[in-house]
Amino acid sequence: MAGILKEALAQALVSYYAFAGEVVENAVGEPELLCNNRGVDFMEAVADVKLRDLNLYNPDESIEGKLVPKKKKGVFSIQDLHDTDNLRR
Repeated sequence: MAGILKEALAQALVSYYAFAGEVVENAVGEPELLCNNRGVDFMEAVADVKLRDLNLYNPDESIEGKLVPKKKKGVFSIQDLHDTDNLRR
C-alpha cells in the first residue's frame, strides 16, 4: 500500500508542486510558502491494536496525538497506518 501511495503522490506533485514546498517566515515574520521541491513527509506506521477497536470520535490520552504524523516544515504530510492483522494477511 505504501508503494502505491508514494507513486500516486509523485504523480500528483507534478501538477501540485507547491505541496512539495516548505513553510518559512518572510521578512516580517509571516508564514510564506517556499516552492523549493523539499518533498513530502511520508511515514509508514504499524498499530499493535485493531483500528476498529479505537474510538476515533472520542479519543482519550492513549491514542490522542499518536495516529497523526507530526508535520515538520513541509506543507504536506502523509501517514500510511496498518494494524497488525493487516500485516498477517
